[in-house]
Amino acid sequence: INSLGSAVCSCPPGFELKDDNKTCVDIDECQIKNGGCQMFCHNSIRSFHCSCSNGYALAKDNYSCIDNDECADGNNGGCSDICNNFPGGHYCSCRKGFRLDIEGKTCLGSRCLSVAVPHHSSLHCKDANKTKVISKPNDYSSQNPPDYPFGTICKVKCGRGFQVNTSYEVIECLEDGNWNATTPQCIASHCPSLMIPDNGDVYPPTCKDDFIPVKQQCYFTCKPGYEMFGGKSMIKCSYNLTWIDDPPSCRPDDITVELSLNENSSNISIPQPITNMEDVEIYPDWIRLEQPIPFPSGKTSILFTVRNVDFNATSQCIMTINVLDKEPPMFVMCPESFNVSDVGYQGVLVTWDEPVATDNVAIQSVVKNLEPNSTLKAGVHFVEYTAKDASGNSAACAFQINITRGHCKDLNDPENGKAVCMDWLMGRLCRPACNPGFSRDPDEPKFFACSDSRKWTPSNTISPCFSVCSNGTEWSAISQSCEEE
Repeated sequence: INSLGSAVCSCPPGFELKDDNKTCVDIDECQIKNGGCQMFCHNSIRSFHCSCSNGYALAKDNYSCIDNDECADGNNGGCSDICNNFPGGHYCSCRKGFRLDIEGKTCLGSRCLSVAVPHHSSLHCKDANKTKVISKPNDYSSQNPPDYPFGTICKVKCGRGFQVNTSYEVIECLEDGNWNATTPQCIASHCPSLMIPDNGDVYPPTCKDDFIPVKQQCYFTCKPGYEMFGGKSMIKCSYNLTWIDDPPSCRPDDITVELSLNENSSNISIPQPITNMEDVEIYPDWIRLEQPIPFPSGKTSILFTVRNVDFNATSQCIMTINVLDKEPPMFVMCPESFNVSDVGYQGVLVTWDEPVATDNVAIQSVVKNLEPNSTLKAGVHFVEYTAKDASGNSAACAFQINITRGHCKDLNDPENGKAVCMDWLMGRLCRPACNPGFSRDPDEPKFFACSDSRKWTPSNTISPCFSVCSNGTEWSAISQSCEEE
């Protein structure tokens, strides 16, 4: 560019002047945050371009990478049956009844090896085409094939007086060429006799026999004034010839009361037990009969014992006092939702006054999903405190914290020039330009970037532009003019 008594060099877009102020060199855009490319950045003369890894294609914005669907290439991704696409690649799979070969591309039909027929049984098999085969043990005239196709169902039928030793009678050939379970075996089918509880009964009548068949369900009851204690009201004869669960016993009825509001105990009077003996031992020893005494929240078991010294005999019964606490805990000073604004990319340290939980009996636990003095990034954060007491009653204190992110502010224009700022990636980019006849020190930065941290790098101030002096003169910062050297 010619000027009075001198000339100034400049460069076309995509180039910048070297330190000699005469030579133009290419600007490497990839050196600044990868040129905005999601994956790879390639610099070229006066420009640059982005590219993607295998399995991805460049999006229309020429910066982002999108998945390349290999299953839509017209060859089904090389799969003989089902092609499954995923970001960056794909894999093959098969329909039911087929499995992949060793190369993972072609599907083959699945078959299961024949199983041995259990003793005291016959094996009834039926495939997906409704073809039936019945096989028996040690019967070589039966048609027991060497293998079965996928979907075949085989049922073990035990002979009279025998039951399968598992909870299932049927096995199925799966698509991977294996049976879904081992073959059930046939065993003798009865459980030992049951003890009828004192002050109770069991039904149906077959539950009182010496030999009770497998799968028989037996139900227990207690006489009026008694309740079941321990065990289960229904037990079942299992396939391994043992009873599932234990039978219950019958004991005197319990007492259940509910705590009054804001109370942590309840006054209850325990009646005198009916017995043919004079002395009754009571445990715990702080229990007093037929007078109100305070019982704490929860269950208190009382053991009554009578003894007959003449016959060296002892009898006991247990009753339970169940004091129910249905009053939930309370939170004092639960915080209101609040906002925190103008934070950077790294987030901000946020704190609050924690709420205090109280209860009429006692707080057992307080759980919170977020601690005070946590560093939170931009977005809405939900905070919840949950308090529980020993009875399982609970209360919640919940509020939310809204964190908003700040923005980059443009740099001030340099003296005798412009900052020339623009949107760039996740922030702003400034490339200073000087007015005609002025230039900046070539050692000064040529680019200034601001990202989500809201901090400008390498500096937040742009150095001034100085007048371009003719040969034999230089710029004076004191006089702000060109002076002879």
